[in-house]
Parts: sequence; structure tokens; C-alpha cells
Amino acid sequence: MKKILSLSIVLILILISITGCENKIDNISKIGESVVNDFNEVAEDADEYISALTYNPRKEANDILEELLIALENNDNEAIKSMLAQDLINSNDNIDEEIQNAVDFFEGSVMSY
Repeated sequence: MKKILSLSIVLILILISITGCENKIDNISKIGESVVNDFNEVAEDADEYISALTYNPRKEANDILEELLIALENNDNEAIKSMLAQDLINSNDNIDEEIQNAVDFFEGSVMSY
């Protein structure tokens, strides 16, 4: 009888130990997921911060100018129109004609700017 009681107590202790470890592993896993999510959020914020620090309006203006010059060289009226603000397009009834006049005025190709 003592052996059965001792064996029962040992089995109960083993079961409690195993169950306790499983909960700890789950908790560790949840903590790990939380840390990864927090890190990803911080990384996204850092990317936005770095972009703000490295913003270069002169480069952006040059990129827009280059895109416009390419569109003028290629007589691409739609590309030019897509660069304009929607309010400007909506407020000007003859915007297509004005774009065509600009394309017609532009002659040759750009060597440099």
C-alpha cells in the first residue's frame, strides 16, 4: 500500500511538473512574439524617421523636372497631365489644349539641364 501511495504521489508530482513547464513554454513563446512585434513597430518608425531626415527637396524637384522633360520629348500629353494637380485639371476647361501647346512649343531633345 505504501508503494502504491508513494508511486501515486510521484506520478502526481511529475504531472504537475510537466504541466507547469508547458505553461512556461507557452508564456515564453508569447513573450517572444510580443518582442518581435514591438521590434517590427520600432523598425517601421525608424524607417519613417530616417526618410524624414534624408528628404531632399532639390532632388525631388530635379526628378519631377526630368520626368516632365522626358514627357515633353516624347510628346506624351497624358504623362504631363498626370503630373498636374487634380484641382488644376478640374478648374481649367482647356487643359488638354494648353498641354498640347506646351508640347508643340518644345522642340528637339534635352542635352542637359
